[in-house]
Amino acid sequence: MSKNLIAVSEAEITILKSLKKLGGKASPEQIADHANLPLIKVKSSKSFLWDKGLIDFKDSEIINYYATNEGVNYAISDLPEIQIINFLKNNPKSNIQSMNKKIERQILNIGIKWAKKKKWISTIKEDNETKFVLTKSGKKINLPLESKILKIFSSAEISHTEESLMDAFPSLKTNISPLTELKKRNLIKSKKKVKSIFIIKDFNFNDLTTKQITKLTRDDILSGSWKSAKIKPYNISSSPPVIYPGKKQPYLELLDEVREILVGMGFQEEIGPIVEAEFFNFDALFQAQDHPAREIHDSYILKFPQFANLKRNSYITNVEQTHVDGWETGSIGWGSFDFELSMRLILRTQTTAVSIRKLIEVNEPPIRMFCLDKVFRPDVLDAKHAVEFHQLEGIVLGENLNLRQLLGVLSQFGKELGFEDIKFKPGYFPFTCPSVEAFVKHPKLGWIEILGSGLFRPEVLIPLGVDYPKVQCIAFGIGIGRLAMIRLGLDDIRELHSQNLNYLRNTSVVISKKM
Repeated sequence: MSKNLIAVSEAEITILKSLKKLGGKASPEQIADHANLPLIKVKSSKSFLWDKGLIDFKDSEIINYYATNEGVNYAISDLPEIQIINFLKNNPKSNIQSMNKKIERQILNIGIKWAKKKKWISTIKEDNETKFVLTKSGKKINLPLESKILKIFSSAEISHTEESLMDAFPSLKTNISPLTELKKRNLIKSKKKVKSIFIIKDFNFNDLTTKQITKLTRDDILSGSWKSAKIKPYNISSSPPVIYPGKKQPYLELLDEVREILVGMGFQEEIGPIVEAEFFNFDALFQAQDHPAREIHDSYILKFPQFANLKRNSYITNVEQTHVDGWETGSIGWGSFDFELSMRLILRTQTTAVSIRKLIEVNEPPIRMFCLDKVFRPDVLDAKHAVEFHQLEGIVLGENLNLRQLLGVLSQFGKELGFEDIKFKPGYFPFTCPSVEAFVKHPKLGWIEILGSGLFRPEVLIPLGVDYPKVQCIAFGIGIGRLAMIRLGLDDIRELHSQNLNYLRNTSVVISKKM
């Protein structure tokens, strides 16, 4: 076999023959249609044919424009500012109330804003009220180019290329600002697409062969037939296909890691209801019933059903008496207790409610438990705040527990999470005393608070029947989302639940425990 022959596949020679019949220059779509081949096959052959010197190609960028739903609505009814202009042409010196009778309020507000910005309208004071009038330029406005462009977008499904728009509106060739304005107003959107044109080179089809060896066999080598055969070349510099294996979402991976750490430290996971009675969420923790955290702006309160099926028992009576006058705890209490408020249902604001339920169930040591689950608090959603997030709560109930043992548990937990430098400082929390905050050293952000902790107060433990002070309960809690942001290198808490495929694919499968 001649050494000058160029090996090609059956599909490649079919593409070349179609390209020649199409005049030597064609798009992949035209070739696929003519050769009756899948489009993806034609596109994937481009680099192979170019490597073999059989074709050139020219890539050009095409911009397609689509109307948004709002843009389609304005294509039918016209831009808000034009609706304002048309109204004022027929009703000079109109106030906002008369305009609102004919124009929807939202359209009216948008129209006034843009008409003022374009200096088409102004306001005057007449008869002690503000009225809108047309300016000189406003009186001359008929149908601006933005309106004309929108009117050709009769459906959100229809697209127009930038080239076709410029053919329809020649002034866009020198001034594209009308398109830019429509994009800024989110009335149209653009999408870039790369279009390739295949250009056939000058070669002899007799120099092509589809007979080639793609895989050397033992027989080829022993017989020596490989010496005269055309062996398919391989480009060893080309990258292999990228494979994205299935894996857990990074945040869920971290939550599982935290669970493994705590189980390894001897803790047992517990779960509890998301819809919770205020008794378990607040009252059992000796949180005053007039505390601001129990207001509607700090807790999600259910409209229906409003109240839990909570029946009085000895424990509830103990908690009630502790709130009223301190009961046997040595406290002076809060002076009052409303049992109906205790029954009110909320979305739990803290997983400490799960710890209380566990202590009610088993009030004797030893207990080592944790709860890692969602809590809910009204807030303004931004990069650092969420209205629902995971909170980690852990308690240890045992005899003769003290502050030193609490610090030991926290130190071990922090180190298992990968933080070598840990320090503590006194803190305040409503249901623990003494209370401690833990900080870890981050290489970029410095010292960061990761958790709050303390020993449960007697007002929490004694109503449970716990043999206090011989038996103590250490507790710690952490907003795990904040820690996850540090570990995953995120700046926005909303990205913890990201559905961005690029981020999910490129985040490491295994999260290192070393910072």
